Amino acid sequence: MAPTPLAAAYATLGLAPGATEAEIKRAWRSTARATHPDLNPDDPHAARRFREAEAAHALLTDPARRAAGAQAPAHGGPDDDWIDACAWMAEAHLLRLRRDILPRYAAAHRGGPSLAAALAAASDRGLADHAPAVAPTRWARAWAWHTWRTLELVVDDGPPMARGPVALFHERGRVRIVLWPGVLWAGGVRDDDAVRALVLRSVDLGVAAAAPMVLGLAERGAPDPASDGWWWAGRLFWPAMWGFTVVFSVFLLGTALWRVG
Repeated sequence: MAPTPLAAAYATLGLAPGATEAEIKRAWRSTARATHPDLNPDDPHAARRFREAEAAHALLTDPARRAAGAQAPAHGGPDDDWIDACAWMAEAHLLRLRRDILPRYAAAHRGGPSLAAALAAASDRGLADHAPAVAPTRWARAWAWHTWRTLELVVDDGPPMARGPVALFHERGRVRIVLWPGVLWAGGVRDDDAVRALVLRSVDLGVAAAAPMVLGLAERGAPDPASDGWWWAGRLFWPAMWGFTVVFSVFLLGTALWRVG
């Protein structure tokens, strides 16, 4: 049986049930120092643990909420296997987008505002289902893979920081899609096909929202000099190839005419 909210709050702060207010205050200060995101920049789970500790402190220091929490029934959440299944589906879909789908968009739009607009238009209907019907070239695969290397996916099993199941964050030159499967669970989504469809759609929406930052079309927290301006390479690649072809053809034609003459 899952613990009651009150018992979980005591456990979050490392306290035994029935701890005094002074003990709760000391435990909160100690836990806040140990989990505060600003004091633990290298811990990716610090923000979640800090929010849990903050919620536990708020419950235990409010007499009315504490009394209500003691009477509230426990609500079971998704288990680890369900969270892992959602994470696997999301990561597998993002990998497919990187390897096959995004190169198709790159081959058709070559980067820049047109690519961002195409992704935004297709994201709600499915990036894979509405990808351009073109075979991705070797250049498009390499360009897309390199350009989207700053994008990462995080599946968070903690309480969501957004209203929906997906949100976008960017810092230090990286763009992060955060997925909260718990939002789907809380919304009553249990059917495997429905869960898969919503997870894939969430990843698609995250990728489309991240496109302007990944392609250098919008401000980022700390731009990566190595990736800035790469979308210009996509815009200039084909004009440069056509120019080279024309010049080389004129050279061959001139050489042939000189030999004939």
